[in-house]
Amino acid sequence: MPTNQSERTAENKQTRNDEQAVTVLEKERDQEQSVSGEAERKQQNSDESVMEQAEQLQPEAREPSSGAAAAEPAKQPQPKATRTRRKQQRQAGESKKNQRKELAQSADHMTRKEQKQKRKQEKRQHKQPKPRRRIFPIWLRLIVVFVCSVVALVAGSMIGYGVIGDGTPIDALKWETWQHIIDIVTKEG
Repeated sequence: MPTNQSERTAENKQTRNDEQAVTVLEKERDQEQSVSGEAERKQQNSDESVMEQAEQLQPEAREPSSGAAAAEPAKQPQPKATRTRRKQQRQAGESKKNQRKELAQSADHMTRKEQKQKRKQEKRQHKQPKPRRRIFPIWLRLIVVFVCSVVALVAGSMIGYGVIGDGTPIDALKWETWQHIIDIVTKEG
């Protein structure tokens, strides 16, 4: 009996895997039976058509010659091709069943290491990726872009007023300078 939780979960997983394998095998068997049932019905229909054609070619076989023969309908032997087809179908069904049994047995005889590797692969396939933790978060990026824009605006106005223009660069930061520029632009002339 398992003593720790990991052994219990491993046994539960193995039981579930075994149950799934059994259900898959049962479904395949049912499908084969339905396919073989359809094949038998088709075969019976083709046998009946062959018998009808044979009766049409031999009309004297339909007329009874004696009273005993008239009570029993004449049974014609099945064509050899039908018998061999049925035999081939049975053999094919048996070989498929044997293959399924071998697969199920080989799954049961896996080593622990193989089972562990298989479980790891299944976990990797079903695992969702973890959300990415950013070193430089988006909200911090926005703040940095805003601060850089303000610094670029101030530096540009100082260079434009002090270097290109005839003023001192510090004057570009004073409110009186900007008021004077606004008055010049809005002055009616």
